[in-house]
Amino acid sequence: LEPTELPRRVGEDDPDGCALGPLALPLPLPSPSIATVVASNKAILAFARSAVYKVAPKLAPLEGGTALRMYATGLPHQQLSRQEANPSQWPDGEPPRLIQDMVAVHVRMKAQDPVFDVTVEGRIVDVDPGCGDGRIVECLTPDLTLSPLAPVLALRQVCLRVQITIDGGLTWTEEREDASFEYCKYPQAASHVVPNAAPCDPGTEILIHMQIPPEIPAHDLTVKFHCEPTSTLGNAEDDGDAPTVEDLQGAYHDGNLEDLPVAGPLEMLVAATVDPGGNGVRCSVPPFNKKTFHLYNVTTQVSLDGQRYTAKALPFLIYNVNVVQVVPNLGPLDQKTKVEVVAEGLVKTSVQKARIDFPWEQREVPATYDHTTHSIRFTIRGLEDKIHALQAERDAAAAALRAAEPPPVQEEAPEGEEGAPAEGAGGEAAAAEEEDEAEEVDKFCGLSGLTVPVEISLNGKSFTSDMKTFTFYGEVSSDKVSFPPPAAEGAEQLTVEHILKQDTVFMVHVEGLLPTQYAKVRFKWLKETCADPTKPGEEDFLPEKEWFTLDLDEKDVNLEAGTLKAVVPPGPLKQPERDDILTILEFSMNGQHFHPVELPAPLKIAPYVDPNAPVEEIDPKAKAKGKKK
Repeated sequence: LEPTELPRRVGEDDPDGCALGPLALPLPLPSPSIATVVASNKAILAFARSAVYKVAPKLAPLEGGTALRMYATGLPHQQLSRQEANPSQWPDGEPPRLIQDMVAVHVRMKAQDPVFDVTVEGRIVDVDPGCGDGRIVECLTPDLTLSPLAPVLALRQVCLRVQITIDGGLTWTEEREDASFEYCKYPQAASHVVPNAAPCDPGTEILIHMQIPPEIPAHDLTVKFHCEPTSTLGNAEDDGDAPTVEDLQGAYHDGNLEDLPVAGPLEMLVAATVDPGGNGVRCSVPPFNKKTFHLYNVTTQVSLDGQRYTAKALPFLIYNVNVVQVVPNLGPLDQKTKVEVVAEGLVKTSVQKARIDFPWEQREVPATYDHTTHSIRFTIRGLEDKIHALQAERDAAAAALRAAEPPPVQEEAPEGEEGAPAEGAGGEAAAAEEEDEAEEVDKFCGLSGLTVPVEISLNGKSFTSDMKTFTFYGEVSSDKVSFPPPAAEGAEQLTVEHILKQDTVFMVHVEGLLPTQYAKVRFKWLKETCADPTKPGEEDFLPEKEWFTLDLDEKDVNLEAGTLKAVVPPGPLKQPERDDILTILEFSMNGQHFHPVELPAPLKIAPYVDPNAPVEEIDPKAKAKGKKK
């Protein structure tokens, strides 16, 4: 209450013992204007002027045809009783006429200039459940393509206020700002959808590019996902989960599934918003049934008023992808690793991405679709930047700690006494201690063995959640090759010279070995022109296509012993044709990054001789002829 509205003195006509003052009256109406108030000693009657308090939708096209609903007070409406609603009680077989059917309702759409005013017929259709005195009036918006408003609507939208009359125009409902809607020129079609694919799970946000009027009301902005069945049930085994008409109706069918048509077409409506950048309309993709989505072709359409949709439907792809395997699933911390993701339900889309979830960040990298293997490929970069950052933090912390420590106090021995330390002895001890500490420092800053989840996306936004992991490993090394003991007593113990003998089993001892199913062992052949076999360069090796590689299985990896077990296959091997072969032995845990086996010298291997090869007989005359030549 205002501070000036104080209680006043009681008059002669007022009863004794009463004080008069202002009283706030909450009225059960949607903010009407009070025309008259009648008060007695027991009640107060407020007469509200009939008014329209809500209009939906808030937008209509220039061509008209939109079903406009107005929510108003002060209008009559009659409900049939239970007996009157019974068709058996109707004398002529027709329902009784109600009062709302006998009232002539007219709706005036009023613009700022009276020349643009339009009046159409309407009808009272229902009661507003949110307001006891509210009534719902419905009418169709007129076609204004030939009206004086058409040139204006070609440039901008026009706001029209709504009024209702039930007495032929003698009285109209109150004119209010919120009782209005806008006319505008609708876009004919949308251009494209970004992204144009989404998984069955809900929540993917898409942007439908289209030219829409600026600052339009978005109350009824709607996107329709139209699902058209691809075909009827032709194969009960493949399409047994398809929804049928009988399934949707709840009927039980105990017949052949091939006789039932697929239920459809189906429509899913989603509320949308205007893109803040002015590029079109944004919405979230609804959920799709993972068992039946492949039986439908999905398209999208946009409506500004929830009723009239764009003529051109844009295709939209629904998929359900699950990551099965990451190949390889480990790689070094300081090098790139090429990764292939094997997945179920993979489809080709315009965008592919991979995401690596590190403890400190999520890193998205571009990926490509491989047509030959039907998989997703991308590259995982090493963590050199993170390692350098951690090393800098560690060095700064160590420097701060050394600066905070007091300098050591050295006790000097008196001159002439024995036991005085020699000059430089203390410095040499300190240097040796620093060298020991440097050897103990982990150059990978504790990141060795880091395991991170790898997920993929076929639209650049929605990623899988299958938690398939990739492991980074640090420093690995090997300096030993061993052979199992002879099976029979007295048999010859194999050495490295016979490592390529048929069916030879040998073990490569690896420091820092991890579980893997992609391990390999290979032999890099040195050229005969190699000057220093102990320190060969890349130019000292034969071409890579001539190297010999052995692929290992997961069972060949012994973590307890730290060994990789390799078996030389039978038959001729890929090796140079000369008497003495020098080779460098290497191993890999992921099949991409190879590390040398640090042996004292390159392996000198005897060439392979096929024991089953026939012995060639030489003619003595041909031999003598050859010598003479």
